[in-house]
Amino acid sequence: MRPWTAGLAVVVTAALLLAGCGRSNVPDDVDVTVAGTVRLPDGSPAAGVPVGLLKEPSGLSILFEFAVTVASIGTLCLTRSVSICQGARTTTADDGGRFSFTVPGEDTKTFFGNPGSFVVAAELPAGQGQAAGPGVQTRFEIDQVELTVPEVSFWEPAALAVATGPQWVDYSGAERDQHGRPEFTVVVTEGDDVVWSEPAGPEGRLDARSVADLRGAVHVTAVEQREQDGVRFTTSYSTQRLAVQGAAGPPLSRGASCTVDGPEPTVFDPCPVTDGRYADELPHQSCPAPSPTPGPDASPPPCTANTWVSVDLGTPRPIGAVFVHGLSVSSDVAVETSGDGVTWTTVTTGELASYDRVELPDRPLARHLRLRTADPSHTLAGLAELSVWP
Repeated sequence: MRPWTAGLAVVVTAALLLAGCGRSNVPDDVDVTVAGTVRLPDGSPAAGVPVGLLKEPSGLSILFEFAVTVASIGTLCLTRSVSICQGARTTTADDGGRFSFTVPGEDTKTFFGNPGSFVVAAELPAGQGQAAGPGVQTRFEIDQVELTVPEVSFWEPAALAVATGPQWVDYSGAERDQHGRPEFTVVVTEGDDVVWSEPAGPEGRLDARSVADLRGAVHVTAVEQREQDGVRFTTSYSTQRLAVQGAAGPPLSRGASCTVDGPEPTVFDPCPVTDGRYADELPHQSCPAPSPTPGPDASPPPCTANTWVSVDLGTPRPIGAVFVHGLSVSSDVAVETSGDGVTWTTVTTGELASYDRVELPDRPLARHLRLRTADPSHTLAGLAELSVWP
């Protein structure tokens, strides 16, 4: 997603801090070898499977080039040609499941000369009854001339199952043999776009409203970390994706117009964050640049942009819950309601994750609902869908 103003400041600050530490030990004029082995779920070599190596883009690249989740960037570059995948290397695992890449030393570093972060990814084709096959990717920094990635095996639990209903989406069967204590996440996708994601376990359930009437897929990821030869490796195992058809139906906000904060608040009808298409996102608004030669008494008028977004339900409706999909914000967010779109009542204020829900137990009657950053110096960004439920 694109967390423009506030997110950009955070990324730039982090980049400057990183510039002063951790210089790479790899000479520019040597070739670096990255090798490893990938196996099928039964432990046999994954012969003939495509494997990719990608230098992860900087925060700036992610902000301005493509809306992509960190969890899927490696496998994304195996299947699609997008700008952040430029420079990705691909090969095919040999009969023993082994793969190897050669990278010039100068290409293993960041702009500031620090060790670059890389990801090795592989994905199996979809099997019978699968929307997509299992995938695996390992992240690491390159700071040595020869690097061996720990051996990995695809995770394809035979018992994985998904059942949908009007209240819950139940999944089960995602147990796995593990190294340490993996972090599980259940993910709902539509094509390459993440619709919903939340921490989970080998089995559990999702609120059906998070899926609405989506026709998509569900999979579970398990993230494990290990250290080998002084290098920390973080491996994300993704199960096969199983088709899911949401049974909660559309939210109250489906097809509603929306208004986004800017120099002049802008109405969007149709609205990209109420259309049920998770590939779109919150339109970005900009304040005009200050005059390069202001007069002695000139004071630019106050201007805010992207600090709030509201939806118009058309008529007053009881509101019981709000779901956000893909939101990026670094301040608390206020949820507000209004009968006329002018006078607003704050219902609750707090932190919101990228994929989150806010329950409104008093079910206020309102025609308009608004999300607003509690700190006006911060902005909303990346929002793919704002769903309002009775």
